[in-house]
Amino acid sequence: MMRCNVGGVDRGVRLCIATLLLLSAFLVTTSSGWATALVVIATLPLFSGLTGFCPISWLLGVNSCEIPRELE
Repeated sequence: MMRCNVGGVDRGVRLCIATLLLLSAFLVTTSSGWATALVVIATLPLFSGLTGFCPISWLLGVNSCEIPRELE
C-alpha cells in the first residue's frame, strides 16, 4: 500500500517545478530532443506532487508528510 511521504509544502514546490519544466519544454523550439527530455524529467515531480507519494523518497526513507496517512 502506498503511503503519503510528500507533505503539503513539498507537494506545492514539486508541482511548481513540474510546471516550469513543462512550460520550458513547450518554449524550446531549437531541438525537439531537449523538449522531450524536459517532459520526461517533469514526470516524477508531477506524479509525486499530484499523488503525495514519491518512490525515490520512499527508497531513501524520507518522509515530509506532517501526518502519515495511507493514500486512497
